[in-house]
This record gives sequence, structure tokens and C-alpha cells, in this order.
Amino acid sequence: MLTLLIEIPIIYNLLKRHVDSKKKLLWSIIGSNIVTTAMVAVIERMVTDGHWM
Repeated sequence: MLTLLIEIPIIYNLLKRHVDSKKKLLWSIIGSNIVTTAMVAVIERMVTDGHWM
């Protein structure tokens, strides 16, 4: 959650002048963050010993 609060405004403000649809940009940032977070969770689970919470 903290990543979203920090990353979204920074990335959004850097890229908003380069896109036609600011709404699509916002949803793309959120979607890519969700996907990468899920991928990291799976990779961490495979690499380390432990269990899901």
C-alpha cells in the first residue's frame, strides 16, 4: 500500500503529459503494480522457506 501511495503520484506526474488518456495511465500504473507485487510474492514463496500468512 505504501508503494502505491508513493509510486502513483510520482509516475503519474512524470508521464501524464505524454499520454492521451490520463485515466488509462492511472489504471495502467495500478495494474502493473498489482501484477508485479503478485509476481514478487510468488517468487519469494518459491525461493524462501516459510508459509503464506
